[in-house]
Amino acid sequence: MAKSEGSAPETELQENVSASQKKSYGSTTAVPKWLLISTMFLLIVRAGLSISESISPPKASEEIKWRTPDTITPSDRGSDKLFFYEFSADWCEPCKQLESTALSSREVVKFLNEKFIPIRVVDRKREDGKNTPATQELEDLFSVQAFPTMVVALPDGTKIQDQLGVVNAVGLKKVLSEANTLSNYFHGKECLINAEPKLATEYFEAFLNQTHWNHWRAPFASILCALAFETMNDQEGSKRILEKAITTFKDHSFPYPIITHLAGKISFDELLKEAGENKGSRLMAYAYSGVQDFSRGNTAQATEKLSWVKSNSNDETSFEYRISRSLLAQIKMKKHEFRSSAAPNSTPPNLSPANTAPSNEGPAIQPAASQSGKSREPGNK
Repeated sequence: MAKSEGSAPETELQENVSASQKKSYGSTTAVPKWLLISTMFLLIVRAGLSISESISPPKASEEIKWRTPDTITPSDRGSDKLFFYEFSADWCEPCKQLESTALSSREVVKFLNEKFIPIRVVDRKREDGKNTPATQELEDLFSVQAFPTMVVALPDGTKIQDQLGVVNAVGLKKVLSEANTLSNYFHGKECLINAEPKLATEYFEAFLNQTHWNHWRAPFASILCALAFETMNDQEGSKRILEKAITTFKDHSFPYPIITHLAGKISFDELLKEAGENKGSRLMAYAYSGVQDFSRGNTAQATEKLSWVKSNSNDETSFEYRISRSLLAQIKMKKHEFRSSAAPNSTPPNLSPANTAPSNEGPAIQPAASQSGKSREPGNK
């Protein structure tokens, strides 16, 4: 490569020299001396750059601060940064292509080092017959079946985005940027589960503002943001979010009916009719309505709805299951604290003995079967 770069100016110099020689033999074409000097200078500079590149070629991929699965620390898992996993294998040619192109882009390298904790996971089954426990655990967690696979996840393992196969630098930067934006949405959900509603509202509103309320997850973000405000007894904040959601979203399929229910425009019975027999939609209806009941102190109704979610969900990692479990635990704790401090025959406010036992049959409000509801995110992890 260095040779080809130097050939063009070298030919140009030879042509100029021969023109100068022609002048001494009576040629009418004269070459200015300054042109010869400048051409020779440019040739020397280019040759120097070519030699420098051949000795020390730029390898931006080496600048990525790669970690390995075995070197992840508790401090890393407590970080606000996202984890970027590159799953590869030494025998994988597409992996080598990815590492020499997209992962060698200075812009990608800088973005990864600033916003992420980059982790390279190298599969060794072909060479060693098995992987290290840490590597195999990650491959199982993210269902990695081919290489290269890239995954962006929260430190707790919640997958945000993935990319299978080779992608160019522009495509990878787009994946990383979207994942960085989506992280606000997922962080908000975790904060809501962990009883950090104020931080949850900040994350959800950041996501909505960054996407201009024009992302398919925006309706879910608005619902959860409104519920987070209600958890803080900030009814004005909840109302502001719900009103904007009602006027912004033109698609009135699920989860839009949940927005109108939380805003008080339709009853829970009507919400269930909108959900129909779609299990994902029904789980969301019970869960989100239950969260609102909990926030408003309607503990008996919240217990019934959240218990139904916990009993009927097949995915214990889903948001609906986890928020239901979290709030039921809080309700149980409050009941225990009340009974420990109150008179023997006292009944906790909003906790009627007939209504507090979890039931697999669901709340007193029976599910209504009618039109089918379409869920765009049934139990997103």
